[in-house]
Amino acid sequence: MKTRQASAAGKKKNLILVNAFYTNSILLRGLIEFLEDYFRVYFIDLPGFIRSSPSLENISLENFSEHVRRRIEEFRLDSYILGGISFGFLVINGIPTNGQCLGTAAILPYINASSLKLKPAKKKAYRLLVRFVLSFNLSQWVWNSRVCRRLATWYSVYPAERVDVIFDEMDGRTFFETARMILENAAVCDIQNRPTTLFLSRSDGTIDNAYVAGLFRDKIRDLLIVNTEISHYPNRVDKKYFQERITDSDMKRMIEFYQE
Repeated sequence: MKTRQASAAGKKKNLILVNAFYTNSILLRGLIEFLEDYFRVYFIDLPGFIRSSPSLENISLENFSEHVRRRIEEFRLDSYILGGISFGFLVINGIPTNGQCLGTAAILPYINASSLKLKPAKKKAYRLLVRFVLSFNLSQWVWNSRVCRRLATWYSVYPAERVDVIFDEMDGRTFFETARMILENAAVCDIQNRPTTLFLSRSDGTIDNAYVAGLFRDKIRDLLIVNTEISHYPNRVDKKYFQERITDSDMKRMIEFYQE
């Protein structure tokens, strides 16, 4: 612990962080605590993923990005690193660069449907299920049903208490509308060319590392790639989990990478 705290000695840089799909600041408390050893962390929960941030009337990628942009303005920071986890990266990529932004932290970033590792049959099945639920306006009914929660508990690798947080905190319509975005987004992502730390993981069963790394290398002039051993949706999310899988030396490299 002393080594990690020492690595963040002096004035810490500000890190604004946006959550991944079906996560929030409650579920990611351990990651936030890990990052707070190195940065002043400002976490932004996307609307509909936590009760304290009600869902958007019109759920879209553009409106998610606009929500985050407004929250950033409220912080009134002189400088910051803008970070996004998985789908959160796509959200922050839609925010124009300004003079305060030192660069981007892309953590296991989702780019488009092609960046998913899902097998074609599973991807098609998920798409059909999501389309069915939304077509018949069943999202809230399905989300609030005991059967859905029990199935999720059985199917998920998560402990039951984390599944309960997901269902208790998140909005069903937001979950299914965002899932449709993720599964059906075929657009080529125009990644903004700003200094970027790209976190990848050999243990990521969700994101195609080669596909994502190739796009970032093509688009980003100043790129730092950090290889980790974190799962995309780990069954443990305590601080120690991240300490064991992201090295102190890599975090120091990240801090030094962003020059003010």
